Amino acid sequence: MFLDILLFIAGLALVVLGADWLVSGASKLAYRLRVSELVIGLVIVAFGTSMPELVVSASASLKGSNDIAIANVVGSNLFNLLFILGIAGLIYPMAVNRSIVRMDLPVSFLGALLLLGVGLFPRFVSGDGHISWWEGVIMLAVFALYMAYVMHMAMKNRKETVRTDAQQVNIWWAIMLILVGLGGLVGGGNLLVDSAISLAREWGMSEKFIGMTIVAMGTSLPELATSVTAAVRKKNDIAIANVVGSNIFNILFIIPVCSFISPVTYSTRFNFDLLFLMGATVLYWLFVARKRMQFRLCSIVLVALYILFTVYMVQME
Repeated sequence: MFLDILLFIAGLALVVLGADWLVSGASKLAYRLRVSELVIGLVIVAFGTSMPELVVSASASLKGSNDIAIANVVGSNLFNLLFILGIAGLIYPMAVNRSIVRMDLPVSFLGALLLLGVGLFPRFVSGDGHISWWEGVIMLAVFALYMAYVMHMAMKNRKETVRTDAQQVNIWWAIMLILVGLGGLVGGGNLLVDSAISLAREWGMSEKFIGMTIVAMGTSLPELATSVTAAVRKKNDIAIANVVGSNIFNILFIIPVCSFISPVTYSTRFNFDLLFLMGATVLYWLFVARKRMQFRLCSIVLVALYILFTVYMVQME
């Protein structure tokens, strides 16, 4: 147990340092390439900080631990949306990009709806609650369409943006900061998760509970560190896009990957969790849609909802 605590502390240090380097490198890269920080946040930062979720869920799928594979994704998305955005917004009220309201949040909602649908549809047809590879292909196709939209907007933004001093930013230094930061986040996240799982199993917790809480929080620590660091630096687009982009990546990319490895058994126990995630996404959209600002009231509500959800999970365990 003492070794697990030491590994947890080491992992936390790597995550914090990695987040700082990643945000710094991403900001420099966005400036150098003349694309918005929103796009960098949705693609490079979001994908990078979601690597722990991909590694953990894919490994769980290989080992046949489907509850951990799905619970890690759903739990991470709830933690991202409610706790991380809530904490980041408590630091400073954040302006929300119009694209987040019009496109990215609706796609995030669609991802949760698709997961619920592909999880329940086979059960109604044949009584078999598996997410097969062809259902994974459907989800991956939606992800590909979304990425095509993001790339189109990135190119459009690049053409419309002129920065005469952009050449002064060293692109290789920015890339190195991103890679080193990602390495710290992924390595630190793995240390945190492994030590947390070891401790949780000593206490006799179920796979679903471990996945929805310990593993989900652990694999989301890169997102937490990155978004909080971005909020402190008043990089609102990176702080919010990191969370929303990660949520889209988690469901529309990671779940299909798991289904390609082996059919993913979907338990109806996830129905409530996905409905809660969808409801929380709609609530956040309602808070920010009109004035495109995440005020502190919104942030307080988000954190309070996550606390209530965690209490519910503990009671159900």
